[in-house]
Amino acid sequence: MNAPRLVVGLLLLASLTTPALAARGYVIRAGTAVRRPVVARAAPVVVTPPAPVIVQVDPVAAAKAQKERDAKLAAIDQAEKQRNERALVGADERVAAFLKQRTEDGSADAPFDLARRHESGKGVPANDAEARRLYGVAAERGNRDAQRWLQEHPLATASSPAGR
Repeated sequence: MNAPRLVVGLLLLASLTTPALAARGYVIRAGTAVRRPVVARAAPVVVTPPAPVIVQVDPVAAAKAQKERDAKLAAIDQAEKQRNERALVGADERVAAFLKQRTEDGSADAPFDLARRHESGKGVPANDAEARRLYGVAAERGNRDAQRWLQEHPLATASSPAGR
């Protein structure tokens, strides 16, 4: 049985050259032609950039469009600024009211912050006497910044009432 196969194989080999076998997907192994899968290779893709597009720009129209964009951006900026200003209305007064409440609750830091606001008049009326009193309250409660302030301003300790 092997003899007829051998004869067919030899005839096949004799009739086809090796490049012809390879083109049909055959490989010669140990004297016989064995079919192998042919792997198709994709041709390389050549990408060419698109041709440049030349556009004629009307300078007057471009300037007009830029001016319109600038006007829109300015309007947006103005609206945002007004919105921020409305949000800040009364913020200092709300902070001062919060600090007063914290001072009444016994905080050591709130009277110091409120005293600084009384010095600058931010959110509360400017009142040096009230500021000195609040620095004294904060110092008695252990606030080091208030204690330092009282050391740097010796006249403030004379008018500072005891405890709150």
